[in-house]
Amino acid sequence: VPMASVCERGTFFDDTLKRCRPGRAVYGNCEELTLLEAPIQTDTVLATGGCFRVARTLVGEADAALTLQPGVVVLFEQDAGLRIETGKLVGAGTAERPVVLTGRDGTPGEWTGVYASDAGADALSLTHVVIEYAGGLGPNNRRAGLQIEGATGLRADHLTIENSAGWGRYEEEAEFVGL
Repeated sequence: VPMASVCERGTFFDDTLKRCRPGRAVYGNCEELTLLEAPIQTDTVLATGGCFRVARTLVGEADAALTLQPGVVVLFEQDAGLRIETGKLVGAGTAERPVVLTGRDGTPGEWTGVYASDAGADALSLTHVVIEYAGGLGPNNRRAGLQIEGATGLRADHLTIENSAGWGRYEEEAEFVGL
């Protein structure tokens, strides 16, 4: 039986399965996952340290803000994603407790990623956010962890996109501040 210290880079020791497996153990403290369902039409705050699951693409609309507080982990099922249309996404992580958006099984391309299209100014504000194992086939047949089209004034500080099956970030007519 392997021990945690012998797992290869990009894997972690799963105490339940007693083996190394792909991904990161970012949800090891998530005993229960709260299901998030679309659409988000009112301001919604995911509380510090909360663990959530998205089974189908989650859509932010109606000028509603989805705020992810420090330590929030969101696990996306196969082909699910997060799409911001007329709403706003605020990832408010810290260096010690980043916000983590990840695929459930730690496979690159498992979920479609974060997508904002014509969402308007300040649609995204991402601080200490990790987007990983995204890049599944998303809107407009593109593969990216973060896909932005036609939005300005987007803010990013300590944004990490890793293990994407496609681009880390795809931009078209987008303007970031701090990236």
